[in-house]
Amino acid sequence: MKELPGGDYRDETRIVHMLQALERIERETMRTSRDRMFFDDTLTRAIVLDFIVLGEAANNVSEKYCSLHPEIPWADIAGIRHKLVHDYSGIDFGILWDSMTKDVPALLPLVRRLVAELGEEPGRPDNIEEFL
Repeated sequence: MKELPGGDYRDETRIVHMLQALERIERETMRTSRDRMFFDDTLTRAIVLDFIVLGEAANNVSEKYCSLHPEIPWADIAGIRHKLVHDYSGIDFGILWDSMTKDVPALLPLVRRLVAELGEEPGRPDNIEEFL
C-alpha cells in the first residue's frame, strides 16, 4: 500500500469521505432553498449529518498531511462538526445555509484536487473512481 506524502491510507480514506460529504451537500444545496431547509426536518438532518461526516473526516486527517495542505481550513471544518455534535440545540441554520452556499463551493475544488492526487495505487479507497 502506497503511503501518501505526510500521511497514510487513513488520510486517503478521510479525504474521500470529505469529498463524498461535500458533494452530497452540494447536491442538496442545488435542490433546495434556504426556506425549505428551515422547514424540512428530514432534509435538515441529512445536511447536518453530512457536515458532521465532513468535520469528523477532517478532524482525523493526520497533522503531517494537514501541514502539507494549509489551503484546507482543517480546524474550521472540524470545528463545525464539534458545534453540531456538542451544541446541537444551538445550531444556527442561517450560518449552516451560508456555509452550504459559500464555504462548500470554495472547498470542493480543493478537496477534489487532493482526491485526484491520490493516483492509481492499489491502496486507494475502493470507491474513489466515483469522484475522479
